[in-house]
Amino acid sequence: MAENTNQTGKGDNLSCLIQDTVLTLQENVKCEKAVKVQKAVTACIKFFLAELTKEEPLFKPAELIQVGSFAEGTKILEPDEFDFLVVIDELSKPGAVAVDNNPEKVKGYTHLPHSGYVTLAVADDNLKNKWEKYCENGLLQCFQNSIDRSRFGSIFIKVIRKLYVKRVFLKKADAVVTCTSTEIDFVNFGMGMPAVDDIGLNLRRVEFKTPNVLIDFKLDGMKISVDLSPAIRYYRITDCFKPEDCAGAALSDAILNRESLLLVANRNFDFRVTVTEAEVGYIQHIMKHEHKGIYIFLKYVNYLFETKRNAWEPYSSYMLKNICLMHDLNCQHETRTITSCFKDILEDMNACCSKLEITSAVNSKIDLCASSPLSSDKMTFGYRQHVVDALTKISQQAVDIHTFEDFKELLNSTVEKYLKRFQDRMDEHFYLRNDA
Repeated sequence: MAENTNQTGKGDNLSCLIQDTVLTLQENVKCEKAVKVQKAVTACIKFFLAELTKEEPLFKPAELIQVGSFAEGTKILEPDEFDFLVVIDELSKPGAVAVDNNPEKVKGYTHLPHSGYVTLAVADDNLKNKWEKYCENGLLQCFQNSIDRSRFGSIFIKVIRKLYVKRVFLKKADAVVTCTSTEIDFVNFGMGMPAVDDIGLNLRRVEFKTPNVLIDFKLDGMKISVDLSPAIRYYRITDCFKPEDCAGAALSDAILNRESLLLVANRNFDFRVTVTEAEVGYIQHIMKHEHKGIYIFLKYVNYLFETKRNAWEPYSSYMLKNICLMHDLNCQHETRTITSCFKDILEDMNACCSKLEITSAVNSKIDLCASSPLSSDKMTFGYRQHVVDALTKISQQAVDIHTFEDFKELLNSTVEKYLKRFQDRMDEHFYLRNDA
């Protein structure tokens, strides 16, 4: 932490209240039980991957990397979501694969300049014959869905199915299991996993949702969701990452110093360039604690908007992360406080709503909203604007709040108020459109 960081100043209610909120939000994810849950989940995934390797040795993992909010230290509420990248060993050797963005090979799918996506070909002559069955039109397709060919995810489902048949000896008379090539669902029971540190997870569902594998466990009534993404380690970083397009030297250096990045399969023909390891390390060790606290607080308010009245999520966590990373990389305050930086970040969020775009901190050429029509829809940005307006109102009214309970009530009442405003605007919009 920089020496000029000012701890919460006298009378700076908002800074104190956000700090207290963050501490409360993380009570259940920064404790001994949460660590035990994380270890039990990791052990189960490693067991499944070992069985997968027996079924298809080509998918032997070199690494299992935990990423996402739990790894960053920004998880809130419960230890109920875990994200992993499984790095495929043979494809992750230096020179094993190469970027091949020839548009003629992708059957109509083209890559815009600086899109953040690449297509891959097996480059090592010793591997080409081995991996030919996982290639189409000269491009590597081992993770994406295919009707007539096995893929990482479909083999994973096959392995779970075999484990169920092998391990669940006593079938309940009323047990219901649904199984297809892309999912297995233990509808009204589950497959018990070996306990790790007294944590015995119950496997309830596995889905191959191209290209990821989504896994649901249950523990004492709590659903635990796991997102497992197959990936390839790639060493020619500048094939995929341009330092001049990054929002700041601190993040750019963190990416380049890793000496490799990861390519994660997309659902079509391509792979998404990800520097998630560098991002996790940056947030863990470099990002100023004020900015990290604001990010966690924003995630919570975003969660309130999503869960109250079952509305859709205004921002993805990755969008909020990038907004806070951009501020962290360019913060001009000689004396930082949560309040001063929070107000700056709200201005940045207002600008995003006005421009109808959210720029990636890693690559300025990428609009994080462009990949989804709903995410870039004007109505969605109207929803996001209501979130920013609610946050602005909260920051203004916090001056007169002196207890955490009163602040919690302010959060809930303000979110409900602005949710109602947005719903009324939507109702009016649809009424006018249908009346025309």
